[in-house]
Amino acid sequence: MKILNITSGTELRGGDVQMYTVYKLLKDKKDLNQFILCPENSTLASICKNDNANFYTYKKNSIKLLNLIIAIIKITKKESIDILHIHDSSALNAGLIALKFLKKTTHLILSRKRNNKIKDKFLNRYKYSHSGIKK
Repeated sequence: MKILNITSGTELRGGDVQMYTVYKLLKDKKDLNQFILCPENSTLASICKNDNANFYTYKKNSIKLLNLIIAIIKITKKESIDILHIHDSSALNAGLIALKFLKKTTHLILSRKRNNKIKDKFLNRYKYSHSGIKK
């Protein structure tokens, strides 16, 4: 199984620390191949580089959402990714759009690590209850 962990944060916060900890714990599993996608020049990208982790980066500029969508599609096709593991709201936006261009066998899993209630707005209702989210 191949997993692409996706985050859009440039600073290292609790969710990214948790994601990277799980990445390291599962790194030696023979039947699991993991990758991380994060913004270039992010703290997580520096950590991944220093640890020789399997990671990719994307440019986080004025068209960051488009850059992230393109990166997800390219990496998923190149590495034959089975699961997109989404770790934040912006990455969820990009992941849901990218799913439209990927094989139907690619699954999306969301790990929401915040306690606050999801605001009752149309876009939030749409994306957090989207049928593309498997877990």
